[in-house]
Amino acid sequence: MTGFALFDTVPDGDRRGMRTNTVRATCSHMDPDEYTPIRETRRTADVRTPLTLEYDLPAVMDEVLGRESATCEACQETVHHPVGGDLEDGEPFVIRDIVDNVYNIENRVLLCHSCANRPTDAWKADVCAKRVRERDHPPTWRDYVAYWLSDPTATSLFARRMAGCLVGLVVLLALVASITGVVGALSDTVATGWAWARVVVTAASEVSSTLVAHPWIVGGLVGVGYTTHTVERIRYDPRGYCSREHRPWVILLLAGVTAGIGALGLLSLSTGLLPATPLAQLFTAIVWLLGAAGVAWYVDLSIRHDLAIGIWRPARGWWMIAGRVGLLPGLVAIVAGIPFSSVVAPTTTGFLAAIPAGVALAFVGLRLPYDSQARDAVLNVLPEWMLTVLTDDRRRD
Repeated sequence: MTGFALFDTVPDGDRRGMRTNTVRATCSHMDPDEYTPIRETRRTADVRTPLTLEYDLPAVMDEVLGRESATCEACQETVHHPVGGDLEDGEPFVIRDIVDNVYNIENRVLLCHSCANRPTDAWKADVCAKRVRERDHPPTWRDYVAYWLSDPTATSLFARRMAGCLVGLVVLLALVASITGVVGALSDTVATGWAWARVVVTAASEVSSTLVAHPWIVGGLVGVGYTTHTVERIRYDPRGYCSREHRPWVILLLAGVTAGIGALGLLSLSTGLLPATPLAQLFTAIVWLLGAAGVAWYVDLSIRHDLAIGIWRPARGWWMIAGRVGLLPGLVAIVAGIPFSSVVAPTTTGFLAAIPAGVALAFVGLRLPYDSQARDAVLNVLPEWMLTVLTDDRRRD
């Protein structure tokens, strides 16, 4: 694992006779020229995200000034806190971000006016070198494990946690089998110990075989795990959204339409409207998977975008769970089929596959009244008679 940074605080120290809390950056290599600054933030960071309306810029400026004792992090020259907003009596300071789209104290850098006018790569290199010098010890294996399993902004965090759980289960199984074997050997004979250890391994194999034979149980466990992961992650996720020009909800809409077309195709295959040839099934499943994966990815981007620009305030956790966990029923139904096929209708696969499309269309539809530009664009393409119906107060009543 290379190129990451962990941020924490070190004990108070004196700099120029002033008390300060310095920031320690632990990274996977020591070369300041190659040091990659904060890209993902530990859950222990002081997160102030605009998604919860707690990101108070004046308070952040005061904290950064206090942390650095009003000293430029790039050149270590003292800057002056302006009184009453008047910058003429002292050298103005600037607070910049090391990495865009991360809203916390550690990502903020205090610069003097001169360093702020230097090339960005130059002052970043000086800041990173300073933070490397302030590091009190190289990262330990515990730091790597904590980073790997707890970073709240990584797109692969759920996969990391799933891999960690699987590795933990394997290690636990090996430990239990070893202890059982040792106890059996000490209480009777070595052969008894081997027999006891084999019983533990056999029982674990039977459980694994049962799970593999029942993919809906696995899907349910993954869904519960991802729901728990999402609820916990959102509490500590400091990300906002960078660009106001990009409209991820447009791509979410297109992905929802694609997933809807795929679900409609699956429904048509199950009802006999389309010939259920292997090629048609494969093509329909691929179309649906592309759309559903697009919904799962862009639903979070769309929510963060709308929250960051203040259009409306959707419940991020519920929408993410619906968009991402909602992909599982259709996926499992396509791959493994529907359980209790003698009871459940064959069209169930198509209806389950329609969940991602329903989530995407519902999100776009609910945000439409809050987005004046999108709403006006829709109204401009409606026929005149439909506009008359929509705007007629008597008909509306």
